[in-house]
Amino acid sequence: MRTLIVTLLAGAVLWSATDARAQSQEHSAAELIEKWSTALGGKDRLAQIETLYSQWKVATAGLEGTVSEWTTRKGQCREELNLGGLYSTLTVFDGESGWLLDHNGKVRELQGVDMETRITSAYFSTFSHLLEGRRAGSVQYLGRDDSGRYHRL
Repeated sequence: MRTLIVTLLAGAVLWSATDARAQSQEHSAAELIEKWSTALGGKDRLAQIETLYSQWKVATAGLEGTVSEWTTRKGQCREELNLGGLYSTLTVFDGESGWLLDHNGKVRELQGVDMETRITSAYFSTFSHLLEGRRAGSVQYLGRDDSGRYHRL
């Protein structure tokens, strides 16, 4: 099993065109996806990744801590939030259903926005937007952002 340790940046950095000719061209979603996957090492290499592990620091409401997340190629996920031992949660997603162990020790099933967020996270963390045959979804070209520098998918 191959494991890749990565630091994920919030937001989608898509494709930045650098010359004026490239900025005036329209692109298809397929072209941008191909460039994006090539920039990450190519589709063959991405397809070999079995597990992603991410860890980042967080600060909120005067507390500091960490989030650790493990995700498999099938979209299964375990996310631990620990804010200085004073507040912690554990989220588990099996690829279809999910549960949250909250800071009070109560377990509840993920629903609504929490479930939608977890499904979206699974889609991107499994590279389903770059690799066919992973999780269900679609990608379409939405044009450039307001600055004209970035393509939106």
